[in-house]
Amino acid sequence: MYLRISLDQTGEEKAVARQREDALALIRKRKWTLHDVFEDNSISASKRSKSRPDYNRMVADYKGGLFSVIVCYDLDRLTRQPSQLEEWITASETKGLRIITLNGEADLATDAGRLFARIKVAVARSEIERMGARRKRANEQTVASGSPAPGRRPYGWEKGGVKLIPAEARVVRAIYTALLKKKSLHSITRLLNALHVPSPQGTPWTAFKIRQLVDRKRNMGVLERYGVEQPTSLIEPIVDRETFEKAQAIVGARAQPGRLPEKHLLSGLAVCGTCGEPMGSKRLKSRNANEREPNYVCSSRINRTSAPDGLTHPAIRESVLEPMVEDAVASAFLLGPSNLFPERDSADLGELHLRRQEAADGVQRIVGLVSAGLIREGEAAAQLAPLRREEEAVTLAIQDALARSASSRFADIRGDVMTGSLVSVERAAEVHAALVKNFRKLDFEAKRRIVSALLGIEVATGWGTRRVNITHLIATSLNEDATA
Repeated sequence: MYLRISLDQTGEEKAVARQREDALALIRKRKWTLHDVFEDNSISASKRSKSRPDYNRMVADYKGGLFSVIVCYDLDRLTRQPSQLEEWITASETKGLRIITLNGEADLATDAGRLFARIKVAVARSEIERMGARRKRANEQTVASGSPAPGRRPYGWEKGGVKLIPAEARVVRAIYTALLKKKSLHSITRLLNALHVPSPQGTPWTAFKIRQLVDRKRNMGVLERYGVEQPTSLIEPIVDRETFEKAQAIVGARAQPGRLPEKHLLSGLAVCGTCGEPMGSKRLKSRNANEREPNYVCSSRINRTSAPDGLTHPAIRESVLEPMVEDAVASAFLLGPSNLFPERDSADLGELHLRRQEAADGVQRIVGLVSAGLIREGEAAAQLAPLRREEEAVTLAIQDALARSASSRFADIRGDVMTGSLVSVERAAEVHAALVKNFRKLDFEAKRRIVSALLGIEVATGWGTRRVNITHLIATSLNEDATA
């Protein structure tokens, strides 16, 4: 039995209770044996990325062969995602799964049943998208009038985002005051946590959360729309503009007070094998000592700004992953195709940068016209779309040109080690080691461009190096699944 409601405003679970009663009555009538009740109360099914713990548990039980019928109130209680529906349709076709709804049986084993299910889910999905568009337009109109858009209560204000909560406003002012006194983000974090001051999420403070809080223009009574400040007299400010801008300058001028920011070669390039999100760097305790050493960690584990999804996300020591990547780069240059080594960069970077700047200027011009009320938003959206596409396309072209330029530079180093395009078996190990050594001599950005152009890096959970999947994007013959 699967029960779900998107929003339980009272928290009394009355809706799922009604679903449970009706479903139990049907199960008793059919004389079936109930395996388990899976309940996701006040959880939306509109986004696939939204974790539904009991839905995931139900999927695992079905894959384990623990039941053959699902009973739910309606099909859109089970899923609002066409892709998820197709997974259940496949299950019905291959394993005979039945899905019973309280308003009629959804027989996914028949053409008519599958058609009905697909239409119903597609209609539900379409309605969600229409609601999203209407809500977005209403929010834009609200902000244009100088009122805050509805949403989560901003820290420092009462619900509605207009009137201040004195206690929370004092915390925000204290943070700005500490910054103006040259206190570091980490020292402010330690003080707030020592005083047991709850953060906006009710969890301990982090430097990242404080930076987010300090960056809000709302703190000085300003709303933003299309990146442009929207004047309003409705929001009661916490600090004045001068205080806000001085704190911004202080935070922006120092990544980490007292030392240069660390650079990590594979941050944003390696991805998590569990969720596909980029991995960043974080110092974790070593298994053999109390010292902390740099690891590449899934971004979901770095800041913890959202509730955990119940899944395990990987971490791997930089000292393990980086040599593997360096080895893969050297192998690509040693064994890859000859077109990996362009003699020169054929792209005109100057022209590309000029095109991107022209597109960016066009976007700002249209945003200014909208802000001044000289053109309508619908007309602005039509003009913005091609400029955004041009800006994105040129940015990709610049990245490609930079990667090729970096490869060309490395090709020069390769020429110092190799004579011609062939290397004898006897010298292969020697040349490979020399390529790794010379790759390490390149500047940081050149190395990142080469890695980005040549490799895809995915890290799964577990131990050892076998959980690292490095895919060659150009020297594809080096991939394990490459065919002769």
